[in-house]
Amino acid sequence: MAIRTPGDSDAVREKVAWVLVRDHRVLMTRSHGRELFYFPGGMREPGESDRQTLVREIDEELRTTIDV
Repeated sequence: MAIRTPGDSDAVREKVAWVLVRDHRVLMTRSHGRELFYFPGGMREPGESDRQTLVREIDEELRTTIDV
C-alpha cells in the first residue's frame, strides 16, 4: 500500500498491512485511548521483506506471533 502524506504531494511512503477476513468479519485494532481503528502493519526497516515487516509489526502492535 502506498500513501501520500498531507501537505507533500510528492512524498509516497510504502507500508505493509495485514488484512484478516474471517466469517465476513475484518480484524482491525486501535491504540489505547484512541477512537481510530487501523489495519496492523507499518513501514519496512532497511533490508526487511514484506513478510519480515509484518511479523515484526504484528508483534509490536498486537503482542502476538503469526505463523507465516
